Amino acid sequence: MNITISKSDFSGKIPMASSKSHLHRALICASLGNKPTKLYYNGSSDDVIATINCLNVLGAKIDDKGEYFEIIPVKEAKGGIINCNESGSTLRFMLPLVCALGVECTIKGTKKLLSRPLDPLVNELVSHGAVIEKTEEYIKTSGRLSGGKYSIRGDVSSQFITGLLMALPLLKEESILEITGKIESRPYIEMTLDALKNFSCTAETEDERVYKIVPMGRYNNPESLRAEGDWSNGAFWCVLGALLENGIEIEGLETDSAQGDKAIIGISRLAGASVEICDSCIRIARNGLKSFSYNCGNTPDLVPVMSVLASVCEGQSRLYNVERLRMKESDRIETTMDMICSLGGEIEYKEDALIITGREKLEGGTVDSHNDHRIAMSAAVASAVCKNPVTITGANAVNKSYRSFWNVFESIGGNVNKWEE
Repeated sequence: MNITISKSDFSGKIPMASSKSHLHRALICASLGNKPTKLYYNGSSDDVIATINCLNVLGAKIDDKGEYFEIIPVKEAKGGIINCNESGSTLRFMLPLVCALGVECTIKGTKKLLSRPLDPLVNELVSHGAVIEKTEEYIKTSGRLSGGKYSIRGDVSSQFITGLLMALPLLKEESILEITGKIESRPYIEMTLDALKNFSCTAETEDERVYKIVPMGRYNNPESLRAEGDWSNGAFWCVLGALLENGIEIEGLETDSAQGDKAIIGISRLAGASVEICDSCIRIARNGLKSFSYNCGNTPDLVPVMSVLASVCEGQSRLYNVERLRMKESDRIETTMDMICSLGGEIEYKEDALIITGREKLEGGTVDSHNDHRIAMSAAVASAVCKNPVTITGANAVNKSYRSFWNVFESIGGNVNKWEE
């Protein structure tokens, strides 16, 4: 699907969809728990559906009741073919999980999923009893993990750490998980630890590098819980508000969340936007935008939409520590630059940083999403400061993380024309 966005008059209040990251973690823990539970949510995504389908293959029963997921846990784990589709989170969470359960599985994915970095996790699992055969088309697993000391680098993907933190409590023996080197995206690790607490699991640590994990066998499920609003997707609306004189209001985002992407509030203020936090919503509006510099190590997913913000800030902005963006759904250094340049902006990559020179307005034009949801949504936000229409090819990429994005975009005044090639 392709979309052309013409001049729009944005205004209104947005109810924020549930956090994809929170849903992944809660669904996995609840599916390996001791009793049924209800997980209340607002809006789903293709990635979350991929995780649900994988858990159902393993023996859970997850029914979508509209306002909540009813989760009946796995009684006796089963193997089979599990398809992670395009979800990197699903792949990196399910791989250590099936190895901890000791079931034989064939893990598949679509697009380039299985070519994304995985070797550090695979090597550690194999060294603890898993048997893993990895090809370009599938990953086959057998054997069962044993406890002991696990060591994983912290600078490749925090998802490796999350996957191990959720899998190791299922073992019979105590485990120690050590994170080596530089730790990137630490807020995602904190989010995992918070999720585990909801299921009575605590990973003990003294220095936030070495975690002692006590065996549980099964998680202790609460009767019910509610998924948080999604700061990663809320960031698009925050930046849209920062671009508009009249601003935007967003409901359902918790400012005390462990989600790292809540940093968009501080980033918006850094760029000069007006940010007002109320009891029921967050209001963000334009207020004389200025250039800024930001370390993106903990918030790599914000870079595309931060680049849009920087493209209309007075002066030259610098987004640094971005090299890991090359390992996302697309090479997000290249695709972010392509997006900004296609819309008439000025951006360059130099010494692990994106340098963006702001201008009063962007021109508009055609943006290839490269099948990357964050590029598609960032281009939609950029339309608010473009002189001419913006066309986005592959606009349905947003379904990966935010199925209702285009409906919400239209509900606040987005002038959208959808068409097929």
